[in-house]
Amino acid sequence: MRDLAKGIITIVLLLSTYFVQSGLFPFLSVSQTLTKDISPIADAECKSDFPTQNWGIGWVYLNVYYAWTPNAYSYAWLKFDLSQIPPGSTITYAELFLYAYWMATGDYYGPVPVDVRIGTDTWTEGGITWNTMPTRSGVVTSKTITNAGAYYGWDVTSSVQSEFAGDQLITFVLTCWTYPRWVQFYSKDSGEPLKPLLSLYYTPPTHTLTVNLKDQNNNPIDGTVSIMKGATEVASGSTTAGIFASTLQSDSYKVKAFYQSQTQETTVTLDADKTVTLTFTVTAPQPPPTAYTLTLNIKDQLGTPLQALVTFDTTSKTADANGLVTHTVTAGPVTVSVKASIQVGERTFESSQTIMVDKNKTETITITRRFLMKFFFNYTDGTLADGTLYLSNRESVNVVIANGKGEAYLLDGKYKLTFVASPAVDLGIIDVKGDRDVYATINKETAQVSGTVTQSTPSTSPVTTPTAFLLIPGIYIYILIGVLIIMGLIAIVRARKPK
Repeated sequence: MRDLAKGIITIVLLLSTYFVQSGLFPFLSVSQTLTKDISPIADAECKSDFPTQNWGIGWVYLNVYYAWTPNAYSYAWLKFDLSQIPPGSTITYAELFLYAYWMATGDYYGPVPVDVRIGTDTWTEGGITWNTMPTRSGVVTSKTITNAGAYYGWDVTSSVQSEFAGDQLITFVLTCWTYPRWVQFYSKDSGEPLKPLLSLYYTPPTHTLTVNLKDQNNNPIDGTVSIMKGATEVASGSTTAGIFASTLQSDSYKVKAFYQSQTQETTVTLDADKTVTLTFTVTAPQPPPTAYTLTLNIKDQLGTPLQALVTFDTTSKTADANGLVTHTVTAGPVTVSVKASIQVGERTFESSQTIMVDKNKTETITITRRFLMKFFFNYTDGTLADGTLYLSNRESVNVVIANGKGEAYLLDGKYKLTFVASPAVDLGIIDVKGDRDVYATINKETAQVSGTVTQSTPSTSPVTTPTAFLLIPGIYIYILIGVLIIMGLIAIVRARKPK
């Protein structure tokens, strides 16, 4: 099982990304930490007891041991290409993961302390042997393997940072110098889903994009600016003295500016600090409108539009299929209390916000929700599975599987699945990115999944719009309560009056 540190780091990064993108802190610039898992481009093992033999191409296991006879060693070599990370990025965390398939137990054997060293990159998968393996460093990190059937991770951040700044190739050498010990990991050629991985957390390079708004006489004017990456707004705000600036990741963006009833736009490739100027034809000020329109964009934390029930003070409306809903208020400024809610299966998720409406404006409300995952498990002999599904990494969740079915409300992100029944089966990792049906067929004889664990979008979405209740202003509620009390007292008096 992967180290708990990766789950904690992922949760912190998701929370920080949410606070920036949700608009709770609009003055923050977009600088998002991303994660990428990369596989080795070469791996092999070198054995001192077979000093001239190559154990690389097509070899499905990586043995690490100090066993059998004195001075009989096996080292595992893995090479990774770091050029998959954009140039100029800052790597903030790196962890090497290998899946321990088997380890020696019994007399004299025990937990295996596996050291990680950094090797020279000159070796090839089909050529390296014990006699030809290049030089390697001292121990940079170590971890003890206590049980087979689990992922183990080594923090290799400083080594990866150093190599990323250099030739962007890195070689890890796994060794054990405790006698006698022996552990066997899956290699990249094992055909198994549990292959070696290097998990990288990095921040792409950023640059400042400055937007200048001017009139036809080259005077600065104050309007609003929206910066889009594809269909997603990544930055917005009002100009001050005609200037709006935002720090963004290197990419292509569309810049839109709004002044009076006019719109100007341009595209820019942000590969360095850049400034764009948009010019408007300024006309005489118009009388303020007698009413303002508030447009709300309702979405979840993944940016998916939601047909939510939206309550504006005492009025309820349903957002359309694009998550949009409008509300007209009288000339303000007016403060509007807004609550947006959705129903996912049997659970309700909502978000509330107070908005000052002093002009026609568009606001985004993000509902942070959980996703309904339905699990359908059966065995290869056609029977339905019963047991408990344990989910970890993102959070710890236990799901009862009865008659082949179970369900859970999960956060977005990656979960490791282990199904405990008879037998117990490692189902690998799923990435929760929406409401899904998850299917698995289990082979009792091998205690493995037959085929792969699959996800599909349910034919009927579990996301529905809650029913709007009758909303009565507070003063009328008190009047209604008073009338009911008076009627109750009259009834009591009449009941006690002698006939």
